[in-house]
Amino acid sequence: LLKMDFLGLRNLNVLTDTIRMVYERTGKILDFDHMEMNDKQVFDQIFAKGDTNSVFQFESDGMKDMLRRFKPSSFEDLAILVAMYRPGPMQYIDSVIETKHGRKKVSYATPALKEILEPTYGAIVYQEQVQQIFQKLAGYSLGQADLVRRAMSKKKEKVLEKERAAFVYGDIERKITGCKNNEISENIANQLFDEMMEFAKYAFNKSHACAYAKVAYMTAYCKCYYPLEYLTATLNYTDIKKAQPIFEDLSRYKIKVLAPDINLSQLDFVIHDEKVLFGLTHIPNVGVDAEKLIQIRKISKFVSFRDFFLRVRPGKSLFNNLLNAGAFQKFGSRQTIAEAKDYYTEQLKVLEKQKNEIEKAEKDFLNKKTEALKKRAMEKIKNLKEIHQIAEDEFEHYTPPFYESDHLKDLADEYELLGVFVSGHPMDHIETNCAVSKVLVRNYQKGYRVKITGVILNKNAFITRKKQQEMCFFDFEDQEKRINVVCFSQNYEKYKDQIHDFHVMTIVCRVGYDEDKTMQFYLEEVLEEAKGSHTQLLIEIPEASAWMQYADKIRAYRNKQGCKLLVYCKKENFINTCDFTVSANILEDELLQTHMERIGKI
Repeated sequence: LLKMDFLGLRNLNVLTDTIRMVYERTGKILDFDHMEMNDKQVFDQIFAKGDTNSVFQFESDGMKDMLRRFKPSSFEDLAILVAMYRPGPMQYIDSVIETKHGRKKVSYATPALKEILEPTYGAIVYQEQVQQIFQKLAGYSLGQADLVRRAMSKKKEKVLEKERAAFVYGDIERKITGCKNNEISENIANQLFDEMMEFAKYAFNKSHACAYAKVAYMTAYCKCYYPLEYLTATLNYTDIKKAQPIFEDLSRYKIKVLAPDINLSQLDFVIHDEKVLFGLTHIPNVGVDAEKLIQIRKISKFVSFRDFFLRVRPGKSLFNNLLNAGAFQKFGSRQTIAEAKDYYTEQLKVLEKQKNEIEKAEKDFLNKKTEALKKRAMEKIKNLKEIHQIAEDEFEHYTPPFYESDHLKDLADEYELLGVFVSGHPMDHIETNCAVSKVLVRNYQKGYRVKITGVILNKNAFITRKKQQEMCFFDFEDQEKRINVVCFSQNYEKYKDQIHDFHVMTIVCRVGYDEDKTMQFYLEEVLEEAKGSHTQLLIEIPEASAWMQYADKIRAYRNKQGCKLLVYCKKENFINTCDFTVSANILEDELLQTHMERIGKI
């Protein structure tokens, strides 16, 4: 009987898509079947630093901490960590780390163990090592040794009592020599048997560990050398609500994510101008309509929101989700688009009703018997058509009222829908030395008080069972990193009015550590609301008269929380400061980039 396990891993799909994208973009073929798995940069930059979000088997905080302490430098090290990071062998991890870095010398209970355990720094890591110990120390065949290993894992007490005796003293009938007959003391043999009993409860076979380690190495290699392709592919196989770690990686790797665009976005995440463009099917409740949108768009791109509305006639859910995801941002602010949609919806109902009235009046005209009745019917039809024409003209020339973008509200809507910020971040205009990502790179002693600036997300307030007092947890993040903060009842009572989602603030926390040695933060004080330090943007135009040509396009990016905009008129050689601020997204506008002399940050 042959038993086979088949694992369906999304990571293999991610790797396949990454390999395809790398080939399409660079012409390079990633052939992992013939690649040595010993690239120093992969081990130094990914594994040793714990930069393993989206790296198979190494994504948890506990794994990352173990990697940073272990600093694996070979494929064999990866296999060891895969096998050891589980109950049972985990108790030996600290000892293995000390041995690997030369801080501890291994002593073997008997010299015969050195050959078996030296590759794993003196610890029993694999099932195969248990079999080798039975074979080389006690004279078991590998088949007999495997039967004992199985009995150990299933805790068959009567079988194990018999096997302990055979391991220590031998068994003539089964041609087992026994440890004692191989000059290994009874005490050491029993001690070894006990250790293997404990280990075998959670033992991992080496072939399994190596297969996992190979997939881990391949994912790490792609992340190290092709982060844009790899992280794009990873997003396509990740629930958007659970994709925060990937977006953190993209930010740290300085890879920009573009918000969904009704004219550019494809079904999935794709690479566009060396950036990641959000996929339509990854916007909640848009997936079923995404193919229809793209088919309509193939005829011609949408030139305005009105054009989109008339060609697609979106339902309420589709419209709201596209709007809150930022898919219409090039057509105006979200409030402007929402008001336009309401107008178009109601006005189309009016036009449809008028058409029905005209058709009814025309049918009535045919039934009129006298000239007088026909004349009155004709006048009614004429009046209805005039009213309808006026309504059509009004609909045709309707311009929605202009509203400035409310950047923070837009970001909050995005986060509520997608679980991540895409078109920007509440911390974009905050300059501080105590942002979350800057705090996390330091090692603090337990009890240390640290000042941190970030934005509050996912606040969860509740009543404690024992004392019936209110406290809360909340996430606290900047553009790159996120931490969880605990606020106990005494401080929550003091600061509860200031602790709410999407509030950017500076707080003081006391540092602690949990059982996995992960840093924890306990709120002690709220200092202040963090204020923005606005970046200045500069647009260069050939002469002052050219301003009117682009003024409406530029005003479409007006944003209360945005950047100061300076306009340099080249011919007149002077700079004018606009009386409004604009979103930094103006830098991505292809039309302005094409026609402006210069556009950028200063």
